Amino acid sequence: MTAKTIKDLEELRNKEIEDLGIHSSYESYIKYLCDCYTSKLYGINRVKTELSRWDKECQDVLLNSMIATFESYELNFNTNKFLEDMVK
Repeated sequence: MTAKTIKDLEELRNKEIEDLGIHSSYESYIKYLCDCYTSKLYGINRVKTELSRWDKECQDVLLNSMIATFESYELNFNTNKFLEDMVK
């Protein structure tokens, strides 16, 4: 399987979800990844599996977007632990 690229990521950012019409597919995808990480059984593995579908450049963009989302929730989010979880 060929890894998805920045071009695919840009297409996702520009695509709106038809049901809502207010969020891009990209924003929804980031929220899905964050949800997997925080509340799903085997969440770290689920996020890693999703990230494996993207090339390294996209993975970095997605991880930074996840970090920004977590920080916007104003939770006691530990960025270092998150990055360690993603590298293990």
